[in-house]
Amino acid sequence: MTKLDTIEQTLIRFFIHPLIKDETVNFKAHLKDAKQVLLLGFSGKTFKAHRSIIKAFTLLFPKASRTILISDDDERSTKGKKVKKEQNVSIVTMELKRPHLWYLMRSELLKKMRDESYDVLLDLNPNFSSLGAYLCRTLHPPVRIGFMKPTGHRFYNVEYNGDPGGSFPDRLEGLFLFIDYLLSSSAHK
Repeated sequence: MTKLDTIEQTLIRFFIHPLIKDETVNFKAHLKDAKQVLLLGFSGKTFKAHRSIIKAFTLLFPKASRTILISDDDERSTKGKKVKKEQNVSIVTMELKRPHLWYLMRSELLKKMRDESYDVLLDLNPNFSSLGAYLCRTLHPPVRIGFMKPTGHRFYNVEYNGDPGGSFPDRLEGLFLFIDYLLSSSAHK
């Protein structure tokens, strides 16, 4: 974690309302009954490289409205957002090269997202993301899942730590299997 990341975390905690003490959450029930799911933390290149596992994540929630928020790392892109729909999955692309707090607070797309009621937020970025931290604080979905990160406990109520030294695809697959297990074990009860 860089010094800039530490400063951004401090600013987010200072300027964004703190998380209200979380109620006790039945993770299995919230995952199973989720109506709106937000996946985030990808660059366009990462999204393309891991499209099959990302699609598998969306299939975990077949009844939910699913949104994937990716950053546009294409230098030729125009400013703004692009929305693409694929089988009840919205893929939203934003220009987020280095999202700082001021940009996040003023983003029209993120203002619209605050009006939504997300049940689950999956931050699939293995590193600290000011976007992930900001969305956890402002959207406050009951289930906020991310990879274990320094100070991640301030933003997520589930942190996945499987094979921290492993490759990114292996860590994504491990997180997928973990959530799949929670969902399948809740179906048996």
